[in-house]
Amino acid sequence: MKEENDILRVDPDTGKLNNYRHRLIAGAVLLAFFCLWTFMVVSGRTQSLDDKVWASMISLRTPAMNKVLVVITKAGNSKSVIAVMLALLIIPQTRISTGLPAAISSAVSLAIYKVLKVSIARPRPNPAFWLVQEHGFSFPSGHSMNGMLCYGIIIFLLWRSFGDKKPVRVLCAFMAALILCIGFSRMYVGVHYFSDVIGGWTAGLAELMFFSTALDEANRRLASKSKAFMRSSLPGGR
Repeated sequence: MKEENDILRVDPDTGKLNNYRHRLIAGAVLLAFFCLWTFMVVSGRTQSLDDKVWASMISLRTPAMNKVLVVITKAGNSKSVIAVMLALLIIPQTRISTGLPAAISSAVSLAIYKVLKVSIARPRPNPAFWLVQEHGFSFPSGHSMNGMLCYGIIIFLLWRSFGDKKPVRVLCAFMAALILCIGFSRMYVGVHYFSDVIGGWTAGLAELMFFSTALDEANRRLASKSKAFMRSSLPGGR
């Protein structure tokens, strides 16, 4: 009997994951919500809420928090994502199981968010209140989207590859908290609205559902071909 905490592993009997369908449905729902949310943003239906939340974030600022959140917000930029991917690719234990699939997924996500930014072309909030320098458009928040996909896919791959071990649990919890903190920091430093962050998180989570399923399917097919090759290599095998 498979344990409950092992639901992300390939079933040895069927060769597939039982939660394929659940992830695909979740991804489709998230994608639909993102489309609806985008319509609300473009049509101005979120602007009143955005202005109130943005003003509230500015009022929360303190010199100490400014320093901390400026550092945290950088964890979601492309340079940080690339650095994390390179580290995973350099470490032999994570190179194939985590580094390569995470790097491919993150590269695709970076390309998608750039297209979304240019296509929607929403102006950023008032730059007079920014704590960091930014360029380009506002929706969706690229840092929030990249953080969700990049650190989310690493959580998925680490859990799948190394199982429910204490160091893995601690690292996954840290990255989950970092995803939330990056989104919060984007509003705090003044460069994004609330709806930008929600849009980034939603798009990133939808990507995570689809990419994780694709990675598992690729892994299943590779394992199947490997087993077939091994059987054909045995004496009398076909």
